[in-house]
Amino acid sequence: MSRSIDATLRDLLEEKEVQPFFAAQLDLDEGPLRLWTGYGEITIDGNTFIGAGNLLGFSGFEEVNDLSAKSITISLSGLDETVLSMALTEPISNRKVRVFYGAVDPSSDPRTVYAIQIWTGYANTIPFEDDGQTATVSLSVDSKLVRLNDASNRRYTHESQQARHPGDTFFSFVADLQDKDVAWGRKSS
Repeated sequence: MSRSIDATLRDLLEEKEVQPFFAAQLDLDEGPLRLWTGYGEITIDGNTFIGAGNLLGFSGFEEVNDLSAKSITISLSGLDETVLSMALTEPISNRKVRVFYGAVDPSSDPRTVYAIQIWTGYANTIPFEDDGQTATVSLSVDSKLVRLNDASNRRYTHESQQARHPGDTFFSFVADLQDKDVAWGRKSS
């Protein structure tokens, strides 16, 4: 599948000196967590990303020609116990995750970055490894297509419709129709 890429980013990636990076944004209750694979802070689409350096890793990117649902893994190592406890207590499942790929313009001062969004999905599981000193958290992120396999858990009742769209009477007569004799193609009695 071909993708379009910003001409400036393409030119940066063709230079002799290239500073590519990955960045991720995880939407949490307290606000988005934004990290990137470099050092210091960068701005992408007006949002500030905090550098995690070599402690942040991405794996599992695969380009496919069909509509199969894929997953990636985002890992963060070298965590102390306070960050690890937050990762274990914060509800992570089904949180939106966006992944960016870009490059830093080495000739710019202040630092200028160019990035494109390459992945959007939802957090699934968050297994971790702890060796006693530091911990590694690996976040499994499913593509948006995984949601197509999930059951909707939607009930087609008046009450369900009111919960989603208050005041809508679309399903209000369904219960009355259940035992109603409908004359279709014949005389009614």
